[in-house]
Amino acid sequence: MPPIARWPILAVWMAYPFAAGLDYITGGDEASSKTLSSLERGLPIWVFAVLYLVGASLATVGFLGRWRLVAIGGLHVLGSSFVTVAISLFIDYIGHDIGDGFRVPVLFLMIGVSYWSAAVGYILQGRVHE
Repeated sequence: MPPIARWPILAVWMAYPFAAGLDYITGGDEASSKTLSSLERGLPIWVFAVLYLVGASLATVGFLGRWRLVAIGGLHVLGSSFVTVAISLFIDYIGHDIGDGFRVPVLFLMIGVSYWSAAVGYILQGRVHE
């Protein structure tokens, strides 16, 4: 894919965890929110903000600086964070009628898997060049 097409995709892909992290910090009262998973309600909300913001920052700096290991670290933090929240959302959906359907847990799962897949891709890319 030529860079002219790759950069906008990468920018949008990396913008979401920044937006989600900032939303966790600036959002409303988490105790009254109906959209948070039981995991998100069970931990201080700033934990998720830190995970998303640190992961996105590391991945972005790694991409821009061409520091493969930094990008891999950030992508792994993002992948594990999004997949963990997705699993919690799935458990909440199966255990109770949370009213939002399964589209949100599927979305979180897809986003998390995309970050993990990119991390694996960078790991494999490094092995090819070594």
